[in-house]
Amino acid sequence: LKAADFLGSVNAANLVNAWTSATFTATSTALTLTPSVIAHGSAVSATINVTSASGTPTGSVSINALASNGAVQAGVLNNGSYSVSLSNFPGGSYSVRAHYAGDGVYAASDSNPIDLTVTPEASTTRLQTLFYNFATGNASRVSTASYGSLILVRADVAGVSGQGIATGNVALTDSGAPLDGGSFRLNSSGYTEDQTSLLAPGPHTIQAAYAGDSSFNPSQSGASTITITKAATTTLLLSHPLSVSTGSSIQLVVQVLPQGGGFGLPPTGMVTVQAGILALGSATLSQLSGGSATITVLASQLAPGINQINLIYSGDDNYVGSI
Repeated sequence: LKAADFLGSVNAANLVNAWTSATFTATSTALTLTPSVIAHGSAVSATINVTSASGTPTGSVSINALASNGAVQAGVLNNGSYSVSLSNFPGGSYSVRAHYAGDGVYAASDSNPIDLTVTPEASTTRLQTLFYNFATGNASRVSTASYGSLILVRADVAGVSGQGIATGNVALTDSGAPLDGGSFRLNSSGYTEDQTSLLAPGPHTIQAAYAGDSSFNPSQSGASTITITKAATTTLLLSHPLSVSTGSSIQLVVQVLPQGGGFGLPPTGMVTVQAGILALGSATLSQLSGGSATITVLASQLAPGINQINLIYSGDDNYVGSI
């Protein structure tokens, strides 16, 4: 025989009806906050008292900053009371309310809302200019880098109190002009990064300015200076015939590449083809084709026999010339 043969099965509907018809002893929840106006990150003393006409309520309470800020603290009653010092109220002016969750005897209740004003605190903006090395995966501080290097510009924003995480935008400038569009959003950790490989050769003074939010005042970083040098190049002869007959012409495909790779724009400028010291022709490199060009050379320009072909690249604003 089974126990159910004696007790019968549980009627779920009857159980629900019995629960919903249960009565709980009413409670009253009161909240006090001192002071009611603070700077962000400063302490507020909060006390919750939950009372009833019969006995002392037990269970959990929470302190909720309204205006969609949610709970800032939760705790457990001790003799019907809970006290705490809080420094994590977000910036702004809003109402704060205490909530008592109830227990098996006492009903839940909410306090009357209390107005709280949290003014922004001072912030600091820290700027780093880093070189990212793809070979090692490491980022390091540098004062000089060649054109086409991947440079990480990182701005970290924090409050003086250490409470909360800054939100909003940071403006990055390069010698006073917007860098890569200028405006960058802080992430959930309170920092933002720009990755750039197109800083032109020459000195660059990078700065970051934080716009502020309801919790943190605006701030500006110190200047970070980096000097970009022209990148070294390698000149390649990609395609050429091994022999040519008299009266015909040959097509020479040449390309100029940054030494060690790089993420900048392809080289521009002039490439000249020589046989010894004799110039055979020249062409302008095309960025659309990755810094390459095609040069037509007439067979009549070449001496009979073996000719040594040389390539001379003149360089441009971003790249050093090469042979």
